Amino acid sequence: MTINYTDTADGKVLAADNGTFYWHRLNDGNVYEIATKRTIYLSTGGYARQEGFGTDPAPVDVVEAARSFAREVAAEDQCRAKADQDAERRRSADIDAALSIIPQGARDELDRVNAEWRRRADAVNEGGEGYAHVVGWSDHTGKEILAKHGLTLEQIDDVTAAVDALLRAEPR
Repeated sequence: MTINYTDTADGKVLAADNGTFYWHRLNDGNVYEIATKRTIYLSTGGYARQEGFGTDPAPVDVVEAARSFAREVAAEDQCRAKADQDAERRRSADIDAALSIIPQGARDELDRVNAEWRRRADAVNEGGEGYAHVVGWSDHTGKEILAKHGLTLEQIDDVTAAVDALLRAEPR
């Protein structure tokens, strides 16, 4: 039987139904039998009462069918989570590869540029309490430094894309 999925914004399973049963992430311990409007509680520990504690009475075969449906939904959600993890690993490897091509001389030069900006801020801001400009690889100066140290335009684009991806990444 085909299961229809509704997704969350980040690709997880929000809801699922197969015409017989319905499941929703906000009440993930329950499966609803659509025809009878029966609530079947599926405890995580494997123990479930046939009735009471939030579950309507249901025949054993219906409960087993609901469990099977819930296992399929959980398997789909785990498959999606694994795909997300794999994609994140690939993105991280791409970012690491792009940043690893930056020569040490270029890193040192960018550090010197930022140290000079900090020195100027300290002099102007009476101790540097205010704003101090920071130059990154995506800035014009950062790109010029990369080019001066032999990176091609394509490599510079890879570095800036990696930096932008890191800046957009959600904190963990």
